[in-house]
Amino acid sequence: MLDTFSIAEKCKSVLIDKKSSDVLLLDVRKINSYLDYLVIATSSSKLHSRALAREIRSTLAEYETVKPRHFDDESEWILIDFGFVTVNIFTYEAREFYSLEKLWGDAAKL
Repeated sequence: MLDTFSIAEKCKSVLIDKKSSDVLLLDVRKINSYLDYLVIATSSSKLHSRALAREIRSTLAEYETVKPRHFDDESEWILIDFGFVTVNIFTYEAREFYSLEKLWGDAAKL
């Protein structure tokens, strides 16, 4: 079984390997009671976003205890919720608009 940090790191690695940009891993444990890590990345297009999300799900599928609770791959902001880890894949425009890293500005960057 993977711990939450390992899940977050695996997601970050997949995103980097599959050419997403500005990949950010935030440790939010000290400022949030229901979330440990937040992974944020930018894709080059909606199609690229969907491919990134599917690759994350495929990579983590080998671990039976790691299943996303929510997965939406039809928008400019794809959220994959693994419970204590969430992965957020944005198109460039959506990332600029939502500015999650500013919202979570007190979080430690890993």
